[in-house]
Amino acid sequence: MTFKKINIAIDGPSGVGKSSIAKKIAQKFNYLFINTGSLYRAIAFFCQKKQISVQNVQKILKNFMPNFLLLDLEGNVWLENQNVSSFLRDDLISKNAAVVAQYPQIRKIVTEILQDFQKKHKGIVMEGRDVTYNVMPNADLKIFLWADAETRAKRRCKQNAFLNLETDVQKILKSIEHRDYLDMNRKINPLKKTIDSVFLDTTNFKENQIVDQIIKLVLRKIGQNML
Repeated sequence: MTFKKINIAIDGPSGVGKSSIAKKIAQKFNYLFINTGSLYRAIAFFCQKKQISVQNVQKILKNFMPNFLLLDLEGNVWLENQNVSSFLRDDLISKNAAVVAQYPQIRKIVTEILQDFQKKHKGIVMEGRDVTYNVMPNADLKIFLWADAETRAKRRCKQNAFLNLETDVQKILKSIEHRDYLDMNRKINPLKKTIDSVFLDTTNFKENQIVDQIIKLVLRKIGQNML
């Protein structure tokens, strides 16, 4: 079935399930899935690879060029002509990405890449922590996902088990709480819910239930334009 192409923005804190939920929505409607946080993770990965401290923004800007980063039509992130998507889920990369994302100059670079991508493509499900009001402010549908930190830590722990990453729930919880603090308190584009975003608390719901709710919202939005 072919659906009218609209743009969907999914926002929310770290570990709330934005990526997996957004992917399923994109698959359902045959849309493009974009994880905005993966670009910050890629820059953090670049710093790790080049042995540049994420605290040294001037050195990052001196060595990193915007054309090093590229998104493809499957939502993969390419860094210096290498698909680095599979390297970006490490907890250290996550922590460093939170630091990198605080810098206005870096956020400007990433936002411009994402907005340029939107100009070329329609029918996008984009998720991230400022996508509803900064990266994709004119999205046809905006969703803000939420869950308490403990619930998110347990979910992340299960995900990490499959990837052979950190599975100590207390360490993950501290990491998530620290990430929340940084995201909510950064001066530039902090984590927040916009007035026109639909708030969905996922704490006591399974992922498929949330996906079903969003599918209904999308169908309602496209209405009789469904072909």
